[in-house]
Amino acid sequence: MNKYDWKNVPKWVNFIATDPNGIAYGYEKRPYIILNSMFVGGNYVNIGSSSCNVYWKNSVEERPNV
Repeated sequence: MNKYDWKNVPKWVNFIATDPNGIAYGYEKRPYIILNSMFVGGNYVNIGSSSCNVYWKNSVEERPNV
């Protein structure tokens, strides 16, 4: 079961993570946490409000092979 709906995510996005404010971002490279408050990981795009119901530090998901 995926954490995110990947059908409308740009093809270059390989990972999605949700920040502490509930906003999901798509990343080209695996994001990591910096300053214990945000993700960084190369190119990124705002995906919008997240429906991911996991703690933000555990919200990273790699694009599924579908």
